[in-house]
Amino acid sequence: MPHKPTASALLKNLQPYDADNHFALAVSGGGDSMGLLALAAQAKSIKGAPHFTVLTVNHGLRKAAAAEAVQVAAQCEKLNLPHVTLMADRKLGKSDVQQQARNMRYRLMAAWCAEHGAQGLVVAHHRDDQAETVLMRMARGSGVSGLAGMAARQVLQTETSPLLLLRPLLNYGAAEVKALAHEAGLPVIDDPSNHDPQFERARWRRLLPLLQAEGLGAARLAEMAAEMRLLQAALDKKLTAWLDHYAAWHDYG
Repeated sequence: MPHKPTASALLKNLQPYDADNHFALAVSGGGDSMGLLALAAQAKSIKGAPHFTVLTVNHGLRKAAAAEAVQVAAQCEKLNLPHVTLMADRKLGKSDVQQQARNMRYRLMAAWCAEHGAQGLVVAHHRDDQAETVLMRMARGSGVSGLAGMAARQVLQTETSPLLLLRPLLNYGAAEVKALAHEAGLPVIDDPSNHDPQFERARWRRLLPLLQAEGLGAARLAEMAAEMRLLQAALDKKLTAWLDHYAAWHDYG
């Protein structure tokens, strides 16, 4: 398994594309997304690379958010990457705040991508994120499809338009991705919600080192997710073959 992401690996994981294609990058200013930004800055100089535009969403949840978006914009200017800040267009409720924020974030970015002809949105999800996702779904009793975790390519349906999510860093650990930002000299923002135990993902994140000590670390969980994706693909193929052989499709459904 690769240890350090590279610009050429990033572009390989974004294929297919050509030099005329345009991708948006979701960059909040945290270590993960700033690592992605560092890679994109290197990748744009590779012959045949697509165009990148950096998107930062201000959810309006924290006073520091506006200044953080300005900080990301300043780094993008230094790296000669276009940057856009998307502002929250509705107030979030007090319950399930993270899910509400996620829905709004992807809705705003999907609308921007559709309006500006971006083929997809590149996000910085990595192997540790995958492990946390698998643990949360395992705790809820998910089946094969849920335990398959996050896909490297996923079409997400939003209120505005479908959004192609691209996750080129899923095979890399959090430390390797965050190190890219440090090596590039990029400042990193620490969102306090990442450590707040009121949020489920933060609680699982705190447990991962203990699970790692027992042999159930991020790498093992990510491997299980990959195996579940293969199993789900085989089941889907078998179901499609069965339907092709036994089912008749009626004009009315």
